[in-house]
Amino acid sequence: LINGKSFAMDRVDVQTVVGRVELWDFINTTMMDHPMHIHGTQFQVLGQTIAGVTTPADYLAWRDTVNVPAGTTVTIKTRQTMPGRRMFHCHLLPHEDAGMMAVLGVSPA
Repeated sequence: LINGKSFAMDRVDVQTVVGRVELWDFINTTMMDHPMHIHGTQFQVLGQTIAGVTTPADYLAWRDTVNVPAGTTVTIKTRQTMPGRRMFHCHLLPHEDAGMMAVLGVSPA
């Protein structure tokens, strides 16, 4: 699940606006890693938090997928450049198939 919900194609789960810079936290409370992928979007990983201790990223790089290890929170900085809907999801196919996907809606500026 993402934010406690299973995927529904007709629902927008997160809404944003073109050009807005946002910090997102991927919080993994499970016992396994989740490689999180955002379609049509690049982001920078700022760091990860394990047991309350935050470690900054070694370097800033543009990515579209980040591994979120079990029991950690990964913070990313993102900015949408195109309006429309796009998916974000765990990149493990069984998790994706089980509904660990969501829709990001991006409105024009």
